[in-house]
Amino acid sequence: DVEMNRAVLVLAVFTALFACALSSDLATTTFSLKARVEKGEWEQSLADLEDLLAYAKGKSMRPNTILLLRTGVEKVKDSLAQEAEKKDKAEAAKKKAEEAPGPSTFTDKLVGVKPLKPAMSVKARNCNVPRYKAKEVAGLLAKKKINLDKPFLVTD
Repeated sequence: DVEMNRAVLVLAVFTALFACALSSDLATTTFSLKARVEKGEWEQSLADLEDLLAYAKGKSMRPNTILLLRTGVEKVKDSLAQEAEKKDKAEAAKKKAEEAPGPSTFTDKLVGVKPLKPAMSVKARNCNVPRYKAKEVAGLLAKKKINLDKPFLVTD
Protein backbone atom coordinates (compact mmCIF):
# COMPACT_ATOMS: atom_id res chain seq x y z
CA ASP A 1 0.00 0.00 0.00
CA VAL A 2 2.89 2.38 0.80
CA GLU A 3 4.59 1.43 -2.43
CA MET A 4 1.40 2.12 -4.34
CA ASN A 5 1.13 5.61 -2.80
CA ARG A 6 4.78 6.27 -3.60
CA ALA A 7 4.26 5.20 -7.28
CA VAL A 8 1.19 7.43 -7.60
CA LEU A 9 3.13 10.35 -6.09
CA VAL A 10 6.06 9.86 -8.52
CA LEU A 11 3.62 9.61 -11.45
CA ALA A 12 1.88 12.79 -10.30
CA VAL A 13 5.22 14.65 -10.06
CA PHE A 14 6.26 13.53 -13.57
CA THR A 15 2.87 14.51 -14.97
CA ALA A 16 3.11 17.96 -13.37
CA LEU A 17 6.66 18.51 -14.69
CA PHE A 18 5.64 17.38 -18.19
CA ALA A 19 2.62 19.71 -18.14
CA CYS A 20 4.83 22.63 -17.05
CA ALA A 21 7.31 21.89 -19.84
CA LEU A 22 4.55 21.88 -22.46
CA SER A 23 2.87 25.03 -21.23
CA SER A 24 6.01 27.20 -21.04
CA ASP A 25 6.59 29.78 -23.79
CA LEU A 26 9.71 29.64 -25.91
CA ALA A 27 12.22 32.37 -25.14
CA THR A 28 13.40 34.81 -27.78
CA THR A 29 16.17 33.09 -29.70
CA THR A 30 18.49 34.27 -32.46
CA PHE A 31 19.28 31.78 -35.21
CA SER A 32 22.17 31.94 -37.62
CA LEU A 33 21.48 29.99 -40.78
CA LYS A 34 24.18 28.94 -43.21
CA ALA A 35 23.96 28.57 -46.96
CA ARG A 36 26.50 26.84 -49.13
CA VAL A 37 26.84 27.75 -52.78
CA GLU A 38 28.81 25.33 -54.93
CA LYS A 39 31.17 26.50 -57.63
CA GLY A 40 29.29 27.25 -60.82
CA GLU A 41 25.91 27.58 -59.06
CA TRP A 42 26.12 31.24 -58.04
CA GLU A 43 23.74 32.63 -60.66
CA GLN A 44 21.12 29.93 -60.03
CA SER A 45 21.41 30.39 -56.25
CA LEU A 46 20.90 34.14 -56.65
CA ALA A 47 17.80 33.53 -58.77
CA ASP A 48 16.43 31.04 -56.21
CA LEU A 49 16.98 33.45 -53.30
CA GLU A 50 15.35 36.30 -55.21
CA ASP A 51 12.33 34.06 -55.96
CA LEU A 52 12.09 33.10 -52.28
CA LEU A 53 12.29 36.75 -51.26
CA ALA A 54 9.54 37.70 -53.71
CA TYR A 55 7.39 34.82 -52.41
CA ALA A 56 7.96 35.89 -48.78
CA LYS A 57 6.99 39.48 -49.59
CA GLY A 58 3.93 38.31 -51.55
CA LYS A 59 2.72 36.15 -48.64
CA SER A 60 3.40 38.97 -46.13
CA MET A 61 5.68 36.80 -44.04
CA ARG A 62 7.26 38.02 -40.82
CA PRO A 63 9.84 40.85 -41.20
CA ASN A 64 12.60 38.65 -39.77
CA THR A 65 12.05 36.02 -42.48
CA ILE A 66 12.15 38.68 -45.17
CA LEU A 67 15.30 40.15 -43.60
CA LEU A 68 16.93 36.71 -43.61
CA LEU A 69 16.22 36.22 -47.32
CA ARG A 70 17.22 39.79 -48.23
CA THR A 71 20.55 39.33 -46.42
CA GLY A 72 21.17 36.12 -48.37
CA VAL A 73 20.44 37.88 -51.69
CA GLU A 74 22.79 40.76 -50.79
CA LYS A 75 25.62 38.43 -49.77
CA VAL A 76 25.40 36.45 -53.01
CA LYS A 77 25.28 39.68 -55.05
CA ASP A 78 28.30 41.04 -53.16
CA SER A 79 30.26 37.85 -53.78
CA LEU A 80 29.45 37.97 -57.50
CA ALA A 81 30.44 41.66 -57.67
CA GLN A 82 33.76 40.96 -55.91
CA GLU A 83 34.52 38.12 -58.32
CA ALA A 84 33.73 40.35 -61.31
CA GLU A 85 35.99 43.07 -59.86
CA LYS A 86 38.84 40.56 -59.42
CA LYS A 87 38.45 39.43 -63.04
CA ASP A 88 38.47 43.04 -64.27
CA LYS A 89 41.63 43.83 -62.28
CA ALA A 90 43.35 40.68 -63.57
CA GLU A 91 42.44 41.52 -67.17
CA ALA A 92 43.64 45.12 -66.74
CA ALA A 93 46.93 43.94 -65.24
CA LYS A 94 47.39 41.42 -68.05
CA LYS A 95 46.65 44.05 -70.69
CA LYS A 96 49.04 46.49 -69.03
CA ALA A 97 51.76 43.84 -68.88
CA GLU A 98 51.31 43.09 -72.57
CA GLU A 99 51.49 46.76 -73.57
CA ALA A 100 54.49 47.66 -71.41
CA PRO A 101 57.86 46.92 -72.97
CA GLY A 102 60.06 44.53 -71.06
CA PRO A 103 63.29 45.69 -69.47
CA SER A 104 66.40 45.59 -71.60
CA THR A 105 69.02 43.10 -70.54
CA PHE A 106 72.64 43.95 -71.16
CA THR A 107 74.29 41.10 -69.32
CA ASP A 108 73.85 37.40 -68.86
CA LYS A 109 71.58 36.61 -65.90
CA LEU A 110 74.16 34.25 -64.48
CA VAL A 111 76.70 37.06 -64.13
CA GLY A 112 76.10 39.32 -61.15
CA VAL A 113 76.38 43.02 -61.95
CA LYS A 114 76.84 45.58 -59.19
CA PRO A 115 76.93 49.36 -59.55
CA LEU A 116 80.27 51.02 -59.23
CA LYS A 117 81.22 52.55 -55.92
CA PRO A 118 81.15 56.36 -55.87
CA ALA A 119 84.95 56.45 -55.67
CA MET A 120 85.14 54.48 -58.92
CA SER A 121 82.58 56.45 -60.88
CA VAL A 122 83.35 58.43 -64.01
CA LYS A 123 83.17 61.64 -62.02
CA ALA A 124 86.04 60.64 -59.77
CA ARG A 125 89.21 62.44 -60.87
CA ASN A 126 91.73 60.04 -59.41
CA CYS A 127 90.09 56.93 -60.84
CA ASN A 128 92.67 54.38 -61.99
CA VAL A 129 90.14 52.06 -63.63
CA PRO A 130 90.89 51.61 -67.33
CA ARG A 131 88.47 53.37 -69.69
CA TYR A 132 87.66 52.26 -73.19
CA LYS A 133 85.60 53.92 -75.87
CA ALA A 134 82.48 52.04 -76.97
CA LYS A 135 83.69 51.89 -80.59
CA GLU A 136 86.98 50.25 -79.60
CA VAL A 137 85.63 47.64 -77.14
CA ALA A 138 84.67 45.04 -79.76
CA GLY A 139 88.13 45.16 -81.37
CA LEU A 140 89.95 45.07 -78.04
CA LEU A 141 87.88 42.11 -76.87
CA ALA A 142 88.67 40.25 -80.08
CA LYS A 143 92.40 40.93 -79.55
CA LYS A 144 92.02 39.98 -75.85
CA LYS A 145 93.48 43.33 -74.78
CA ILE A 146 90.82 43.85 -72.07
CA ASN A 147 91.24 41.96 -68.79
CA LEU A 148 87.74 40.72 -67.92
CA ASP A 149 88.76 39.81 -64.39
CA LYS A 150 89.27 43.45 -63.43
CA PRO A 151 86.77 46.32 -63.60
CA PHE A 152 86.80 48.73 -66.55
CA LEU A 153 84.60 51.53 -67.87
CA VAL A 154 83.09 51.88 -71.30
CA THR A 155 82.50 55.49 -72.37
CA ASP A 156 81.19 57.15 -75.52
